[in-house]
Amino acid sequence: MRILYISDLDELVLNSARKISPFSIDVINRYIANGGLFTIATSCMAFGCERVLAELNLTVPGIIMNGVCLYSFDTGKYHDVKPIDTTLLPEIEAVFAAHDCHTLLYVFAHEKINIFHTQPPSEADAFYLSQRAYEACDEITQVPILVEAVKNHKAMCVAAIGSQEKMAPVYEHVQKMADLETIYYPFNNFYCLEVYDHSVSKANAALKLKKKTHATELTVFGNSSNDVGMMEAADYCFAPRNGTEDARKIANGLIESCEDDGVARFIQLRHNL
Repeated sequence: MRILYISDLDELVLNSARKISPFSIDVINRYIANGGLFTIATSCMAFGCERVLAELNLTVPGIIMNGVCLYSFDTGKYHDVKPIDTTLLPEIEAVFAAHDCHTLLYVFAHEKINIFHTQPPSEADAFYLSQRAYEACDEITQVPILVEAVKNHKAMCVAAIGSQEKMAPVYEHVQKMADLETIYYPFNNFYCLEVYDHSVSKANAALKLKKKTHATELTVFGNSSNDVGMMEAADYCFAPRNGTEDARKIANGLIESCEDDGVARFIQLRHNL
């Protein structure tokens, strides 16, 4: 049997300190060295997690940006980028602008990611425009109109962060638009809204990886509502005991928390590592 394990990253592979324990590193790397298939799925950009994953010898591409694309952490290459239909960008931009959002556009160009924004970055925008983003991206630039920045490149994601009062009406409008996928979630005292192509999901990316790796079984570890689709698409799925109720409800079983190396201990026990 050829098993592919895919785990959500935060609070599953990473502990509360956003680190991978030496125990988990050892078990997962031994599983991979023995020919096992293991990777991660995350809402993060590649540059937002590649440093914390550096000690894992990942050979299967990871799912990043909630499934916008796959990323090979061993080679630094992007695969299967799912772009937004550029004809939808003017309406998306108009809705964000009508509510005075600090709109960000992620663009894939020449095997790199660029970020364009329409206003000077706010303090809240640091969630997206981190120091690591400035180090990793080819270009982070303010432009008057986002659609002009796309040209012949691929628009990966439109994003903004702000108060719930500001972001809620934008979410209500955009989620009704055809051919788009929206993700809306709280972060600290703000709300984040991210807009993708309609085909983007962790579930679709996980099934693509199962096919690419010729796996006969897909087992997924998820801990939150954002993982439920991927968990439902898997052959088997597991959630930590402290996961959200919806994740625990559909899980085939429960594992220990990230603080107790739940994912690694499951793999260790199943494969006698």
